[in-house]
Amino acid sequence: MEKIHLVITAHSAISKEIGCSTRHLPACDDPVPDESLCPLISGVIQNICDGAGAAILQSQCFQSDRRVALIMEADASAMTIPIESLRSCLELAGEKIGAVIRVQKEDLFRYMHRI
Repeated sequence: MEKIHLVITAHSAISKEIGCSTRHLPACDDPVPDESLCPLISGVIQNICDGAGAAILQSQCFQSDRRVALIMEADASAMTIPIESLRSCLELAGEKIGAVIRVQKEDLFRYMHRI
């Protein structure tokens, strides 16, 4: 199984933009509660990964001081597009919602976090 890791960082100020684009809020000027950010961000990523054939295996979210960090692990063995295309799609989605999304192969992710 070929695994990839998605590392997402964002500031909670993006809540208004994500909330308005993914949910019908009564007033888009009302911020989405901070505890809702991880499900909203991961939902956007899940939709893109599903379309590419990458199955999300697990996800961890960390929130503190108006910052959000999300780490997702996906099975890339059944992907229908090259990993570079998935990376481009996710980076573009991140730019649109104000998040930084990085796609890393499992071995690179593992070696980086050993240090």
